[in-house]
Amino acid sequence: MASIPWIPSGRPVYDMSADGDSTGDSDENVVDECSVQEPTKNFSGLVHKIEWIDDESRTRKMFQSEVPFGPLKIDTAHVDIQKSDELPLEVVTPVRGSAAPDMPAAPSGPTGIKDVKIRHIGRTKMIIRSQSLLEIIRGCVEYFPAETLSGDVIELYTPYCMLIHHLDRLEEAGKGQDLEEETSKHLQSMLRYLKTYMKTSIDHALDLLRSPEPIVEHKNLWLLFKPGSEVYWRPHAEHLSSIVFTGIVLKTEIIRPSKSERVNGKKSRWRVFFWTLESDGTFLGRELIERDILKFSGKRQVTSLSIYPCTYVDFVDGGKTRHAIVERGKKAYQILREMPKQMWYDGFTHINRKKWYRGNCIIDTKTYLSRKNITTVVENKSYILLGKELTFRSENSDMLSETLSDFYFASFHHINISNTPSLPTDSHYFLVYPMIAGFALYDKIWKIFFVEWLHDIQVTMAMDSLIIDPINRNIVQAVTYAQSYPFQVDQAHNKGEG
Repeated sequence: MASIPWIPSGRPVYDMSADGDSTGDSDENVVDECSVQEPTKNFSGLVHKIEWIDDESRTRKMFQSEVPFGPLKIDTAHVDIQKSDELPLEVVTPVRGSAAPDMPAAPSGPTGIKDVKIRHIGRTKMIIRSQSLLEIIRGCVEYFPAETLSGDVIELYTPYCMLIHHLDRLEEAGKGQDLEEETSKHLQSMLRYLKTYMKTSIDHALDLLRSPEPIVEHKNLWLLFKPGSEVYWRPHAEHLSSIVFTGIVLKTEIIRPSKSERVNGKKSRWRVFFWTLESDGTFLGRELIERDILKFSGKRQVTSLSIYPCTYVDFVDGGKTRHAIVERGKKAYQILREMPKQMWYDGFTHINRKKWYRGNCIIDTKTYLSRKNITTVVENKSYILLGKELTFRSENSDMLSETLSDFYFASFHHINISNTPSLPTDSHYFLVYPMIAGFALYDKIWKIFFVEWLHDIQVTMAMDSLIIDPINRNIVQAVTYAQSYPFQVDQAHNKGEG
């Protein structure tokens, strides 16, 4: 099987491997892991710093480093924190620990980081103050919710998801002939640092994703989910395993268990936020959905996850799955436009319980949503269609000054079904949610139906299967079928009076 080219995607709020508490490693192990990395030469235009936080006094002191990350047991010079505001680009690693007993007391403290007993290494962050570099980044990033790009300064934490997901575009921007010398210097410094960082932390994970059978470790799942990318996902219920759902990634987060949850064996998990197109009967809007990927050890095949990028299936089956889902979306949208509509259903009707329904139903989402005004029993009382609709400003506070026409997914926003005979592209149909509300006539209950198992009612003519001679068939048809020209009273005036 040919290898699948890796497509960058995703943004976690937390780095799974950055905190010893989240991975089960001790602080000592974290220090040892960092200290074995080979030192790298400082880059022009980029300043590396170590921020020491005293365990006892909680005071802070900044040291300038000649390397961007580990080993930390090096001679460093103390720098004035106030002067940091003048630096266009810097990388800061926070550390916690205590100074040697014979060192001067805070605030003077030790003169070098080598005099500090490091207890814990925090997450390294990149601080960008270069306005020209910020403009380039804003121009390369099309859609990255929850990351603030406005203002004069931005701070990005390892593993620098936003930058790595757009690394190809940033590199392309660096080839521009019209870049000013200072802008080019800042951009190239950042790119060289990112590539060096990737060699120690990410390149191996990318190699696994490019293999003929793509696999991934739990800590690197963020690489799969780039905001704006398409995903397939399946419900946890086994009886619905044949139903494939779709979505557009919004963001990813690490959900960390509380202390009590850790005692009970609960572990950290990834949460993927994404949206799909769902309808309340009047509008088709972007509905927010969450999906968790539980902690697992070792490596797993990408397509064995409960949610994964569409690329890894479309590349293998030549788009067969995608085509089927697009056709399903067209069917679903046509049903939405024809509601209320009587249809035939033959399949499961409940997400959590294995319940089967076979019979006629009336598809009518509007009435389902107004069920508080009716006395009929509702099977899925907690299910609300289009209950978490995203606005075009939902994803990012930076967009408050933008208009809908500037929004990257403007054509997917709040579509009026009655005024839109067809959706603009197959990408829209691809995202239409495969569940729709209706009334089961046989059970006399409101249900949620799956579009795959909805069918138009087939009208059969009983006369076609009747075994009877032609003369008697004509007589039966004459007395039972509606006549094309029924008897009418003669309306001619004065007829027969001449």
